[in-house]
Amino acid sequence: MKKAIAALPLLTLLVLAGCSNESSQTPSSQAPSSQTPSSQTPSSQKPSTSAPTEYEPVITEDTTVTIWTTIGQANRAPFDAALERLAELEPKLHVNNVYQSAGYDELRNMVVQGFAANNYPDLVYCYPDHVADYIDAGKAVNLDPYINNPTYGLTEEDKADYIEAFMAEGQEYSVEGTYSLPYSKSTEAMYYNRALLNNLDLSGIDPSINKGNPLNDAYFRNLTWDELFNKLCPALITYNDGLPADEKLLDFNANENVGIFGYDSDDNLFITLAQQYGYGYTGIDASGRGEILFNNDGMKELLTDFNSWARKRYIVSQGTTGSYTSNLFTAQQCLFSVSSTAGVGYLYNESTTPDVGVAPIPQAGGDHAKAQISQGPSFAVLDHGNDNQKLGAWIAYKFLTTPETCIEWSISTGYMGIRDSFYESEQYAAASDTAEAGEGTEEMLNARNWEYYLTVTDNVFTSPVFKGSATVRDVVGGLMTQALNKANDFSDKATLDSFFNDAENQAKNAL
Repeated sequence: MKKAIAALPLLTLLVLAGCSNESSQTPSSQAPSSQTPSSQTPSSQKPSTSAPTEYEPVITEDTTVTIWTTIGQANRAPFDAALERLAELEPKLHVNNVYQSAGYDELRNMVVQGFAANNYPDLVYCYPDHVADYIDAGKAVNLDPYINNPTYGLTEEDKADYIEAFMAEGQEYSVEGTYSLPYSKSTEAMYYNRALLNNLDLSGIDPSINKGNPLNDAYFRNLTWDELFNKLCPALITYNDGLPADEKLLDFNANENVGIFGYDSDDNLFITLAQQYGYGYTGIDASGRGEILFNNDGMKELLTDFNSWARKRYIVSQGTTGSYTSNLFTAQQCLFSVSSTAGVGYLYNESTTPDVGVAPIPQAGGDHAKAQISQGPSFAVLDHGNDNQKLGAWIAYKFLTTPETCIEWSISTGYMGIRDSFYESEQYAAASDTAEAGEGTEEMLNARNWEYYLTVTDNVFTSPVFKGSATVRDVVGGLMTQALNKANDFSDKATLDSFFNDAENQAKNAL
């Protein structure tokens, strides 16, 4: 993570006195999976407000901009409050804020279908795959001229304060420029049953595990896939087999969904593995067209390994079980669950999983760079052919992500801070203070989740996107599900090649 700036620039000090969120109840976050977690933060830790500095309105003619998001009821208070403050600063800018009761993909469909009838917003929640379609339709606005404008753009201090990896996501398109900007960002974490696993001594089974020491948080924070599946999982199976029926860590006879390690998103797993190992997933060629790269020997070897591990019941996924593995986790049908950090509340159950550890997802290890996927919606500006509307949408976004407004949004919703300065704030320090949280409480899990964010902001990544890349994601998710299906045998080369070739053909047909 870059060092946070020492002082906030003048442009960011826009929050008016007395306008902070009055609610003492922290709303739950909205997970990309459409689940809604519960998240609690000390009510006394509100973003500080300050008296307004002189602010010269940018919008000088009456201008209406429409915003579409899928923000749920629990998270609307800080968003509404920010727009109210914006209205005081920009009296000529009128924001028509529409909360759509739709999922992310449904929202994208509404936008695309609305292009022909001019029924689409100026500022819209989006994922990169959606923006690729908006670019293809000629409706996405390149935001570089707004970001760099000397009057109403970002200062150099502001540019340095936005987390680089999140800003880079908005430039991973088939055309040059910045076409989306971060907002409600999250990533994945490996949640583990700390009560059952910490202090477990497996040295009698495999003395190489954790150098012969009992399992601990430091060990889980540094897991590789090889360590997890070739050492830890076999040792846990042996240990579990030796326990009396009423003391077993997992009851593998309960049903077919029981497994040691759960992964909520099959497509995220495939894409993350390709990134970690550098084997290739998608790309953009010299002419700006999308490329399909995943049908290669490296990914085939990896999926063969994962197929073997799945058949040994080391790993299960949402695709193979039909259930979020966070649900399996709280039902004590898996010991680990890789889930969205925005859905942390789903990992806590006072009766079954009161003590939950939070660690990075396993990595490739060795010389490979650490990588885990960036999640959560960003914002895109769409073109109605009206310069004032485009400028108004940019001004709205810029205000929604001032340092103070970012603090209020993140602390209230549980999403990651998108600025470095967020992680230097008193509010973040209080939210992530595990010393003040009670053991075995949801407050402790939330504090660990906040603490975790600070360790991974530099490791998040996004893949290049282009027209059809949403379908490619679905295709590789299906391929991962087939690899984790215990009925398939990827050690048979004909079977392996058939699955990969079929997936590649489907992906290419979407381009």
